[in-house]
Amino acid sequence: MNSIKIKPLKGIDLNDLYKEVKTENQDRIGCVVSFTGIVRKNTRGRITKELHWGLARDTEDKLRKIADDESNREGILNILICHNTDDLKAQEPMVYILVAAEHRKEGFKCLMNIIDRIKDEVHFDMIEKI
Repeated sequence: MNSIKIKPLKGIDLNDLYKEVKTENQDRIGCVVSFTGIVRKNTRGRITKELHWGLARDTEDKLRKIADDESNREGILNILICHNTDDLKAQEPMVYILVAAEHRKEGFKCLMNIIDRIKDEVHFDMIEKI
C-alpha cells in the first residue's frame, strides 16, 4: 500500500501518518523509518524567509511513480509521502515520508532513494524569498 497526499501540512499529526503506513502487511513490518523535510533558514549564508512552491499538475503522479518504483525493492512493504502545497516559512515542514520495511537497512536505503528522487524529479520549481 502506497499513499500519496498533496495538501497543506498544517494540522497533520505525524502519529496518524505512522499508524496509516502500518495498516497493511502488519505481520511483516520490522521498522518504520521517517523523514521530515523542513525549510532551512540559512543556506550558505543566505537567510530564507519563505519558500514558494510551483508544483506542477503532475506532482502527485510523479510522487506515486517514485513510491511505486521504490516499493518494488526487497523488503519494502508500504510507503507514505505527504507533500505540502502551502507557501512555507523557515523551519516549517515541506514533506513527510514514511517507509514501512521488514528490516531497517532496507527501510533507510529506500528512504534515502525517495528523498533524492523527490529532489531531482519533483522539486524543480521552488522560489526562495530572501
